[in-house]
Amino acid sequence: MFAFSSSPSGAFSVHYGSDALLGFHLAEVFDSGHSDFNKANELTNAAKSQFRSWCSSFSKHVHNNTVKVAVHCGEAVSLCYELQSHQPRCQSLPKCTRRYDEPWSARELVLWDPEAIYVAKQFDVIDTSNLNDHVGILNILPATVPLLSRHACSVLYTESLLLAAEHTSESLNALIHSDITALSLIIEASNGLQTSTRRIGVDSEKLAAFFFGLYRKMFAFEDLSQMISLTQRQIHTPLAGDLRFYSRLTLVTLLHLAKSRVLTEWAKCVDVLLQKIENDRSLILGSNNLQELYLHLYMSGLWENPALEVNPRASAIRFGTSRPVTGETGLLQHYDIPSVVYVVLVVPRSKLGVFDEPLESTGTPGLHISVSQQGMFENCFFGIDCCFGQLKAVPNSVGVCDLEEDKEGWQGRGNLLAICPVPAFSLLAGPRKGIRVALVVNSTPVYTARYLPKLGLKMEVYGCGLDDEKHLRILREAPGPCESPHDVVSKIYAQPEDPIPTTFLRLDHQGTVRSISIRMLFSKGAGECNSLKNKATVEISQLSSCTLALRIGDCSHHLAYPYPIDGSRHKVKIAREMSWVEVEAPICPTLIRGNLGFNQWPVVFHASHPVSWSLGRTNINQQPVIPAAGKLDWLRSHLGAVMSVSERHSVEAQHQSSEKVSGLTNIKESISLISLSFVGHNPDASRKKFNGFILTTENSCDTLVFAKSMRHDCNTGSILLDRFVVPLHDRKTTEFRDAIAFAREKLLVLKISDGGSVLWRQLLPALVERCKDSWEHKDVCKYILSNTVPLSTASGRNPVCSCGEDKDAADFPIEFASLKKLATRIALLPLFSVPYVESTVPRELPQAMLQAVPWQLRGPDTANHARKDTCSHCGIEREGLKRCLRCEKAMYCNHACQKAAWKAHKKECGRLIYGDPLSCIF
Repeated sequence: MFAFSSSPSGAFSVHYGSDALLGFHLAEVFDSGHSDFNKANELTNAAKSQFRSWCSSFSKHVHNNTVKVAVHCGEAVSLCYELQSHQPRCQSLPKCTRRYDEPWSARELVLWDPEAIYVAKQFDVIDTSNLNDHVGILNILPATVPLLSRHACSVLYTESLLLAAEHTSESLNALIHSDITALSLIIEASNGLQTSTRRIGVDSEKLAAFFFGLYRKMFAFEDLSQMISLTQRQIHTPLAGDLRFYSRLTLVTLLHLAKSRVLTEWAKCVDVLLQKIENDRSLILGSNNLQELYLHLYMSGLWENPALEVNPRASAIRFGTSRPVTGETGLLQHYDIPSVVYVVLVVPRSKLGVFDEPLESTGTPGLHISVSQQGMFENCFFGIDCCFGQLKAVPNSVGVCDLEEDKEGWQGRGNLLAICPVPAFSLLAGPRKGIRVALVVNSTPVYTARYLPKLGLKMEVYGCGLDDEKHLRILREAPGPCESPHDVVSKIYAQPEDPIPTTFLRLDHQGTVRSISIRMLFSKGAGECNSLKNKATVEISQLSSCTLALRIGDCSHHLAYPYPIDGSRHKVKIAREMSWVEVEAPICPTLIRGNLGFNQWPVVFHASHPVSWSLGRTNINQQPVIPAAGKLDWLRSHLGAVMSVSERHSVEAQHQSSEKVSGLTNIKESISLISLSFVGHNPDASRKKFNGFILTTENSCDTLVFAKSMRHDCNTGSILLDRFVVPLHDRKTTEFRDAIAFAREKLLVLKISDGGSVLWRQLLPALVERCKDSWEHKDVCKYILSNTVPLSTASGRNPVCSCGEDKDAADFPIEFASLKKLATRIALLPLFSVPYVESTVPRELPQAMLQAVPWQLRGPDTANHARKDTCSHCGIEREGLKRCLRCEKAMYCNHACQKAAWKAHKKECGRLIYGDPLSCIF
C-alpha cells in the first residue's frame, strides 16, 4: 500500500478509512468455514498473491504500451477544472476556481504537458472515491461531468462513508438537494441509452424555479425558522450535509454547466432567479452573501451586472457618497480601478494559535472573508484561497504583486495570506476608516461552540482596515501568475444551434420533471412533409424504455429520449402545413411502472459492439470459486437481502393470501432458489444438490439453465453463478428428451410467472455480455442485423443470438453433453435493490427486519422462528397455521378452512418446484 499524507500539521496522517487490506478481494479466505478466527496470515498471503498477479499484469500492459499513467498530487476538483480548460471549444470557469494546486499552498496549478496526456480531454470512467464526504457532490458534478465521454457507457463513480440522511432511501435527494431526474437532465449527467449531443430546451422561468429550489435547500441552514430543529437533529443524528460544503460559487458552477447543456433564455432565467433570491425572506442569514453571488455570476459570464460594468466609484454611490480620490492609497487612488479587485489579508502567524489544538473531534473549520462598512453593510465571501508566504511588489506596476510562498506551510514561520475577489465598489462606499476586512470562522453549531469563547461573537481570526497596508493589500489581480488581469469571462462560448429534432424538458413549478418532448421538423420536399400535407396518419409506438417509433405514412423515425418514458401516455402535436411533429411523453420515475420497463437490463451498442449497460463486466475465470462442500450457511442471509422492503412485504402477502408478486420480485426469488439449490441449501428440495434448472410458466417452458460453479464476484462484493443457458424455443428435438431423461434427477423445475418469464428473456443477453471472454459477435449476428436486443421476449422464441453457443463451454456438465453445442455461457448474479432508491431495511429494527426476510431465504437458525400467520380463508392471525401442501404458500386454520377456500384458491395454487422435468417440457 502506498500512502501519502498532506497533513498541515506535518504528522503522517492518512484518511480515516484507509486500510492496507481494503483494496483486495478477500472473501475467499473465509470459504473454509474453519472455526479459527485468527486469519491474519491467510488474509495477508491472499493480499500478497493478488498484488503479485496485479503487478505482473500491469507490467505486461506497460511493456506493450497499452496503458498510460499520469499522476497529479493536488486538489482534485481544481484539477478537473484545469483539465476542462484544455478541452477544445470549451469555455472554462474563471481561474479563481483552480488557481492554486491545493489548499494552504501557493503553488500554481499548471499541467506540465497537457498535450501529452490523452486523458486530458475526456474520460470513460471517473472514480471520485468518497470525495463527496469532503467537498459535497454538487461541487463534484460541475467539475467532472464535462470530462465524461459522451457515450452511453461512460460512468461517474462516487461513494460515501458518512450518513447522508436519516433513512438510506432518502440519501440521494439529501445529497443533491433537488429532483435527481431534473438535475441529471439539466447538467446532462444522464443521457439515457443514447449518445446524442443535442441540447435540451427548457422554459426559462421553470428553470429559474428549479435552481431557486436547489438554492433554498443548499442553504437551508440559513433559515432561522429551521435553525432550532436542525440543531436538535444534528445533536442526535449528525449528517454529511451538516459540514456545509457549499458556497454561492457552487450554485454558479452548476448554472455555468447547465448553460452549456440547456437552450433557454438565459438572461431572463438568471434575472428571474435573482428576483426570487432577493425577494426570499426565509434565508435571511444569507443576505450577506448576495454580493458574492452577483460577483461570480458576473465573472462567469452568466449575468451582466450593472454595478460591475461601470466605474466602481459610480456604483459605490448606491451605498452613500463615494469617497474622493484624495486620501486614498495604492490601487484605490487611481481612477481606472477594475470593477473586480483582489483583497489579500495578511494574517499574522501569532493569530493562528487558536487552531493549534487537535482537530480530530471537529475537523478543519471553514473560513470566509468579511468586507464591511461600519453601520452600513457586511458582505461575506466564502470562495477564498489561503496560503503561507509574503507579497513582493512588482516594480513599475500598481496593484500587482508576486507571491513568495513559505513551503513549510503550517510548520513554517510565514504569515497566512487570505485571498479572494471582491467588487471594487464595496471598498469605496462610505468612510475609508469604516471599511474592515476580516478572516472569519464559519458559524456552525460545532465551530461556534469551539471558537466563540476564544474569538468572540463575530468569530474573527483577524481583521484590519484599509489604512493598515502592512496587513491588507488591494490588487488588480490575484498574487502570482494568472491568466488575465481581470479574470472575468465576458461571455460563454456560443455553441451552434442544435440540429433537428429538438428535445424539450417540461418542469413543474417545484422543479420536478413531468415530461419530455421531441419535435421533428421536416424539410420542404421530404416524404414526411408531403405525407403530412396529404393528411397521412401519424402513429407512435414504444420500442424501448427511451425510444419511441414515429411513423408518418410510409416513413418511420426513431425518437431517442434522454430518460425512460411511458410511451403509452404520449401526446402528439402535428403541424401539417409547417411540417413538424412533436411527441411528448411523461417520464417514468424509478419506482413506477415503465422505468426501463421494456428492458431493465439493456444491451447497447458501443463502437458497433453489444455492451451490457447496467450490469458491469466481469472476467469470470478470475473470480474465486466457492467450494460447494464449504460452510455456506451465510448464503441464505446474503440472498435474503436482495429485495426491498416493499418486495418483501409482497412476498409475505403472497404466502398468506396467494396475491401475485411483480415480475422483478419473481425473478429475484427464482435466482435465489437456483443458487440455494445448486449448493443443496434449498429446504423445499430436501437439501438435494441440482446442477440443471428448467424455468417454466403456467403454459410454456423454454429455458434450461445448467450450473458450472458458484464464484465470488469481486466486482460487486457478492456472488455469481457460472452457468450455461439453453433456450428451448423451437428446437424441442429428441436429443432434448434423451438428455433430460438420462439425468432427470439432476434437474429442478422452477415455476415462474409470465411477467418473470419476460424479464428472464430480457436479462439473459445482458448476462451473456457481462462475461463474454474468448469470442466476439459475428458480422451476421442477429443483434447487429436487427439492431434489437433481446431478439424476442415472446414464449417459444430465442432471446439470445447464436454467436456464443458452444463457446467457453469446456466444463459443461457431462450429464447433458448433447446440449453443449446449444449452450451459451452466462454470469448469473443476485439482483439487489438499490438502497438509495428504495428502502431495503425496515425502519422498525431489529425484529421487523427478521420478519421481512422471505421464509425460504432465512438462515437455519431463524427458519423456525415463531411468528403469527394469517389464515387465507377466515383471516385469523395466530402461530402454527398449516400450509397448503401443493403450493406451500396459502395457510389455513384447519381442513375446514382449506376446503371452503379451495374453489378460489385452486386458480392460483401451484407448487414452485415440480417433480418431473419431462412432463414440463414435452
